[in-house]
Amino acid sequence: MNLEEQISSAEFRGKQQAKLEDIKNLMASLRISPDQAMDILHIPESDRAFYKARLDEATVQERSGEFNSRMDSVPKMMDAFHISLDQALALLQLSESERDFYQKHLPK
Repeated sequence: MNLEEQISSAEFRGKQQAKLEDIKNLMASLRISPDQAMDILHIPESDRAFYKARLDEATVQERSGEFNSRMDSVPKMMDAFHISLDQALALLQLSESERDFYQKHLPK
């Protein structure tokens, strides 16, 4: 790939990343679905699978970060407030399956 092709490819990836950020911002600001955000941005149907896959990847990464943060913060919360694991998990308003997971993997 020559320099001109490399630059063109980098510009294309940059535009894709910018569109992805636009989709995420619209979804967060307007509380709308990915399809509604892509409708607003006039993204062709043929490109939507690509952006939905990137959104899914971003969601997995965000949830992984949230998980790691909770694994670190729950014991600190228990120490700071002198509360049990069950009380700490209740304060976080987790789903039942999330609570079960943390109860199995965090020290009581």
